[in-house]
Amino acid sequence: MPALTHAQKAVLVLVSIGSDSASGIVRQLANREIKKISSTVSSIASVTPEEVMEVLEEFLTTVSGETGYLASGEEWIRNVVEKALGSSKASHLLRDMGPPQQVFDSLFDIDLNSLANLIRKEHPQTQSLILAHLDPAKAAGVLALLSEEQQVDIVLRIAQIQSIHPDLLVEIESALMAELQMMGTLTTAEAGGVDMVVDMLNIMEKKTEKMILEGMEQENPKLAEEIKAMMFVFEDLVRLDDRSLQMILREIDSSTLVMALRGANQDMKNKVFANVSTRAAQMLAEDIDALGPVRLRDVENAQSEITRVALRLEEEGKIAISSSGEEEFV
Repeated sequence: MPALTHAQKAVLVLVSIGSDSASGIVRQLANREIKKISSTVSSIASVTPEEVMEVLEEFLTTVSGETGYLASGEEWIRNVVEKALGSSKASHLLRDMGPPQQVFDSLFDIDLNSLANLIRKEHPQTQSLILAHLDPAKAAGVLALLSEEQQVDIVLRIAQIQSIHPDLLVEIESALMAELQMMGTLTTAEAGGVDMVVDMLNIMEKKTEKMILEGMEQENPKLAEEIKAMMFVFEDLVRLDDRSLQMILREIDSSTLVMALRGANQDMKNKVFANVSTRAAQMLAEDIDALGPVRLRDVENAQSEITRVALRLEEEGKIAISSSGEEEFV
C-alpha cells in the first residue's frame, strides 16, 4: 500500500477508537478538517491490522488487540459526524465524500477566455451552476474575466446553491456540448455553496476578492459575513504552529516575504522572526525598513502568494490550518 497521508492516518486512528470516542474528537475539529477527513475515507480501500498498528504507534502508543479491515468507511464516517454535529450540518460537510465527481467534463480542458466567452451571455443562474461544477481555481479564473456586476451576482448565487435537479444539469450540459461538440457525463446533482465560494475567493487576486465581498455585503450581509469567517487569509498565519509556519517559509523567496511583511502587523512580523535564525530575522527587518514606500497591490499580491502556498501544503497533508473564526486544534 502507498505511503499514507496525514488525513488517511487520522481516519485510521478514528476508526480504531470506535465511533463514540471518535465523535468526541470530531466535535473539536474545524469544518475544514472534518471535510478533509471525510473526503479521504474513500481513498483507503483496505488496510491490514499491521498497517493500522504502525499508524497508531506513530501517533500515540502501541494499541493491543486486533484492528480489522477498514470496511464501510463512508457509512462509518457519516455516522460519526452525524452523531457529533447533527444530521443537517453533517449532510453539508460530507457532500464531497466519495470518489471524485465528474460533472461537466466537457469544460475541464477549455481555456479560461473561451469558457468566459461561452457563458458570458448566459443567464446568471446558469452561469453560477456551470462555475459551481468547476475546479475552484478554474472557476475563479473565469469569474475574473467577467464584469464586476456579473462577478458579484454569480458569487452570491453560487453561495446559495444547495441542491440542483439532475434534469436541469443534463439540459445545461447538453446545450453546452452542442456548442463545443464534446462529450461529458453527469454523476451528481450537488455543487456550489459557501465552501465553493471560499475556495474561489482564496485563489483570486486580493483586489477582485475585496470587490466581490464588498458587493456581497451590500446584497446579503449575513452571507458575506459567513464567507469571510471561513476564509483563510494572510493574517491567519500568526495562529499556525511553528513547524507549519517553518514549512511555509521554506517555500517562499526572501523578496516575496519582505514585501508581504512590509504591510503586516507587528505580531505577524514577530511570528516570522521567531521562526527563522537570528541572523535571518535581522536581515528581514533591515530589508523591510530599507524597502521604503510600496504599492498596496504589491503587498497584497505577496501575501496572497504566501497564503496559496499554505493552502497547497494543507491540501497535501503537510500542515494543518484553520480558517478565520474557526478554533485551532491540537
